Amino acid sequence: RIGRRRESFTRRAKQAMSLAKPWSWLRSAEHLWLALPSSGRFGLTCLSVAAPLAFFFVGGGPGSLARKSMRLLLFYRGWMYRDSGQLGGVKTSSKMQLRKRMYLASLRVLWHAIESERWLLGRGKRGLLYAVQDTLPQLPLPKLRDTCQRFLASLRPVLRSEEYEHLANLVSELASRGGSGEALQAGVERKAGACQGQQSWVEEAWEDELLARRDPLPVNSNWYGLDRLDTPTSSQARRAALLISGALRFQRHIAVEKLQPLRIMDVVPLCMHQYRRMFFTSRIPGRARDSLETRAPTGRTVPHVAVMCKGQTFAFDVCHANGQHLSVDELEYQVQTS
Repeated sequence: RIGRRRESFTRRAKQAMSLAKPWSWLRSAEHLWLALPSSGRFGLTCLSVAAPLAFFFVGGGPGSLARKSMRLLLFYRGWMYRDSGQLGGVKTSSKMQLRKRMYLASLRVLWHAIESERWLLGRGKRGLLYAVQDTLPQLPLPKLRDTCQRFLASLRPVLRSEEYEHLANLVSELASRGGSGEALQAGVERKAGACQGQQSWVEEAWEDELLARRDPLPVNSNWYGLDRLDTPTSSQARRAALLISGALRFQRHIAVEKLQPLRIMDVVPLCMHQYRRMFFTSRIPGRARDSLETRAPTGRTVPHVAVMCKGQTFAFDVCHANGQHLSVDELEYQVQTS
């Protein structure tokens, strides 16, 4: 009976949030009121106040005020720099100015509001890994003059005075009105304008440059990872098994979105788009340019892994028939017998 009441309350709450509008918050309060048992109707005043707040912060789905407000706040990046008139790096949290504290506190409140939105709308089961992707602003495109100034500032410590003056003249000519820099900047702006809906306008160009390189991949391009040994061992097979087991657990966390997005100071979210390609992605060789191909499985399990040893490649299953991952001991045996 309690379960039926809870299900009825949840259904009416979702219906109330989907119908809520700035001018109809009383209707939302009515839905929530009718869903409560008689013993709980003493909260009419609380409900009449909570209903409009629920709309403004968690009632509108992707278009809710919480998400729009977070997106607007994330355009501001002044919190990363010192503004006390002194030169130096980023201030510690204990010395941050009041406006920075208010900025970070506002983001934290909005983050909790988005968490509540996912819970109310039934999406909390999927986790929060990509919960704020649609609130992240697009990568900003710097002005030509700013780019030139930063370029010169980065080379000033490593160039002699005459070399720096020669370079400064070339950069000034590039950035002058009617110079080639304006045409290049206009091309970049057109490229960024065509990437509406994407967080990074430079991602495609970066991948094109990376995949077109003909250098040997080891060291020059490929990523690598180091294993973490909870139990020290001199067995290479054991180390490989521990590394595979940890990778499988991490892949499962990504698949069910158990992870939370990375956040600077536990507040400012970062883009998590690349996590979608952390597993099941291969670089396919080409004559002039390689390509990336992602083939995510239909389920949440990893059928096999490939191990390279002494110029040979071996593949073996890492899951039981029921989809459960092999234990570390089982993985070690597979590595030894492959």
